[in-house]
Amino acid sequence: MSAETTYERAIDALLNIAGIVLVKPLVETTWDEFRRVVDVNVGGTFLLCKHVLPIMRTQHGGSIVNMASVSGHVGQTDHALYGATKGAILSFTRALAWEVAADNIRVNSISPGSVDTPMLRSDVTLEAQRTGRTFEEVKRLREAEQAFKRWADPREIAETVFFLASDAASFITGSDLLVDCGWVAK
Repeated sequence: MSAETTYERAIDALLNIAGIVLVKPLVETTWDEFRRVVDVNVGGTFLLCKHVLPIMRTQHGGSIVNMASVSGHVGQTDHALYGATKGAILSFTRALAWEVAADNIRVNSISPGSVDTPMLRSDVTLEAQRTGRTFEEVKRLREAEQAFKRWADPREIAETVFFLASDAASFITGSDLLVDCGWVAK
């Protein structure tokens, strides 16, 4: 490549999917644990949006999809901090959607229920240890919370992210799409 080669920066979609969970009673949570969960779950979304929005604004369009959680909609034992950060993502999504609408940038979130990921498996392992149950017993209880009595495959969530990032969702902004197998509808 020559020194004259230029690169055009284009970002059509930003997918904020990084997140961590802390399964712990609030009174046992340390300040460092609080900061880490908030920094990753809310701070990461903030920073990526802050630095990608100028590029999307110059191209007058784009789509941002933020990962919230069913925990931002319902209470769960030992998930107060995680639920709070995911509730913050819901609010952040709605406010940012209005802030950037004039630039033709869409901002939405997804709230998955139980998805078969290493994070959920770790969560279930901790709950099994805390309650004296086996992993399989806790898994069955968690699956029973879903209308279809199973966890989502990560590909099912990926398809939802792809939809919201695509032009097929061109009239959707400021919305949260529950992909929770009916958990919140219960």
